[in-house]
Amino acid sequence: MSIILSLILIGCTPTSTGSFTESELFTIGQMQRTSPLLDESNQWDGNEEAIAFGQKLFFSHSLSPNAIACSTCHTPNIGFADGLQQSFGADVTNRHSPTLFDVAHQTWFRWDGGCDSLWCQAIGPLEASNEMNGSRTFVVSALYGDASLKEDYERIFGPLPDIAGVDLSAKPTSESSPENNLWMALEESQQEDITATMVNVTKSIAAFEATIQSGPTPFDDFVDTFMDDTILEEDALAMLTPEEEIGLRLFVGEGRCHLCHNGPTLSNDSFHNIGLGTREWLADTDIGRYDGITMLQTSEFNSSGFWSDAPNGLRSQRVDRLVQSTEQLGQYKTPTLRNLFQTAPYMHGGHFDTLDEVLEHYSKLEESTLQGHSDETLKPLNWTSKEKEAVIAFLRLLDDSL
Repeated sequence: MSIILSLILIGCTPTSTGSFTESELFTIGQMQRTSPLLDESNQWDGNEEAIAFGQKLFFSHSLSPNAIACSTCHTPNIGFADGLQQSFGADVTNRHSPTLFDVAHQTWFRWDGGCDSLWCQAIGPLEASNEMNGSRTFVVSALYGDASLKEDYERIFGPLPDIAGVDLSAKPTSESSPENNLWMALEESQQEDITATMVNVTKSIAAFEATIQSGPTPFDDFVDTFMDDTILEEDALAMLTPEEEIGLRLFVGEGRCHLCHNGPTLSNDSFHNIGLGTREWLADTDIGRYDGITMLQTSEFNSSGFWSDAPNGLRSQRVDRLVQSTEQLGQYKTPTLRNLFQTAPYMHGGHFDTLDEVLEHYSKLEESTLQGHSDETLKPLNWTSKEKEAVIAFLRLLDDSL
């Protein structure tokens, strides 16, 4: 690509062309696709029977008294999200439903990292009043009520617990409630058997969700070629249009997008405050990662807890090392950029309907954050419309359906 063409495209200086720096080369190399590791806290991860059972559960409407399924908010043809600013199950939720593409690569789950495994994350919606609005006791009843699910469960995990006479709303809650009172009236052994059943169910759902992987993309073909030592850099770059190349250079160069969006999923799996302001549909009391750490460390379902299959494993060590501070106020998890065109709207609260709006936010940074302070690495990019178009052209390369 010529210098003149670069100038025509985005009105930038000639430094937008030429060889990549060592840092940029490293960043691009780190974006190569990899296979995720199995979750040691879930002994059923990778088990074919559990995966098949989990797929049935994922699409089943019987686990919720309101007939809400996991797939209600994570719909395959909407990028395993739901296209809404705030998800809607039994009622409106507080946040936007994230995609499930490549979740097996993640360390933390939920926008605030309140879980450290997929199976832990799956428990919350089952019992949340604004999501599936059920209980672990209701889940056991649902398995009894569906002959196919009951057969699958008992083949894999053994007999279901006896819940005769148990109120199906019984579940532990953090505050005094009728549901909690009903739960506390049960024998401890019965509480454990019911909870074990729910954990087996969510570990199966997690085993299925771990198989939800984005497909190969044009960008993957480019990276594989670009990192091949036997192929010249200019020959690899010929696989991109001039606009896509400019977008890539901006992404790994002056835009510094890669500081948060890196690795095989183009997410650092960490948490950041990007200075988002108020939205009329969002509560201004959501403080993100700060509360997420409390939620995770106090959860009986974290990876160091009783229900983990590896309470002394790598995931549990991460939980123990977490330190909560006010720096985490207003921080939310960096989402993957793969299949981005399938998962609008964007951000944890569905703040932006289009990618152009997202890039405009980063270009100007004119909003005032509601909680905490914006990351100090964020500086206004002041990109032109052509530069934003070039970055969007690059991002399109990450979509497996285009």
